[in-house]
Amino acid sequence: MNILETNDYTSFRKFKGNRPLDSHNLKTLIGAMTVENLLPQVPILVNSKMEIIDGQHRFEAAKSLSLPISYIVKEDANYQDIISLNQHKRNWKGEDYLRLYGEGLGKEAYLMLESFMKENHLKLSCALLIVNGPIKQMDEYQRFRSGSFTWPISREEAQSICDKIVWVWNLLSEHGIKPLHRFKNTAFIKPLMIFIEIPKMIWEVFQEKASANWYKFGTRPSLNLYLELFVDIYNFRNQNKIFI
Repeated sequence: MNILETNDYTSFRKFKGNRPLDSHNLKTLIGAMTVENLLPQVPILVNSKMEIIDGQHRFEAAKSLSLPISYIVKEDANYQDIISLNQHKRNWKGEDYLRLYGEGLGKEAYLMLESFMKENHLKLSCALLIVNGPIKQMDEYQRFRSGSFTWPISREEAQSICDKIVWVWNLLSEHGIKPLHRFKNTAFIKPLMIFIEIPKMIWEVFQEKASANWYKFGTRPSLNLYLELFVDIYNFRNQNKIFI
């Protein structure tokens, strides 16, 4: 491929859904390129639409220094090239995939997931756990990264589960149970979801028991100990006991 060069910065476009710029990385590049222009040796990669597939930090650094842009055109370059080229530099986070497939490619399942997260103030890991269920998390995350994520349950079902989790969070917050952030991780949410699915468990009964026995809540080092906690609270002075 031929390396081209231009000073027309307006010719280039951001690939919608690509990761946001890392200010520290950009500052470091500007410092390095003040000494030597790196682009002739490491040109940026664009597609036929002049969207930057690889090298958005190099582009911004060169632009800030009014340096010419060296670039290569790969006409059919797409989001898969972005993932492939960047994985070896800085591992992509889940939020990067969410942005790429949702904002960038407009995939409905990812857009709906992002909306679900924002509305309920959830971290991505927690939102995926609620939507996918507490089993086979790694398999589902691989599908999420590959762009083939789908909702196995309806948005309404996911919201119903989330409402129960948020109710517990609010109870803990109301009574000053700390550290609250420890209860907003998958280590707490996963056993709570498993508990919610126990046959014959009546949520309204748990709400009543939890409200009266809130002082029993606290962090636990394992899933099984959290499950024992929930069951203990539910069974307290309850004739209709449940078992794990």
